[in-house]
Amino acid sequence: MHYVADTNALIPYILYKLPKGIDEIFRSTEKGESTMFIPTIALLECLYAINKGTVDFDFDDLLIKIYTYKNFVVIPLDIEIVEFMSGTNPEFVEFMSKRKKKRYMMRLLLPQQ
Repeated sequence: MHYVADTNALIPYILYKLPKGIDEIFRSTEKGESTMFIPTIALLECLYAINKGTVDFDFDDLLIKIYTYKNFVVIPLDIEIVEFMSGTNPEFVEFMSKRKKKRYMMRLLLPQQ
């Protein structure tokens, strides 16, 4: 299974405060059973939250986890990704038309509040 983690999932992950179901997804990624895509913008948002004082954790701990578990895949935010996600890319349009039947493009990890 493939997942995308945003800032709202990464921060609780590093603080060990994920809801049980989402924690299981991260653990399956650590075990190599699934793949977790992490957009670079999410990493920058984590760094921003640390610098702003909103959260308190060592950013290096997050990077160590990403480097340790090979199924965490950092995705650069570049023009090709933006183009792909914007719908101007024919592959994306075809992909979305298939996925709309299921209501989601990808499973986004958002902690339940």
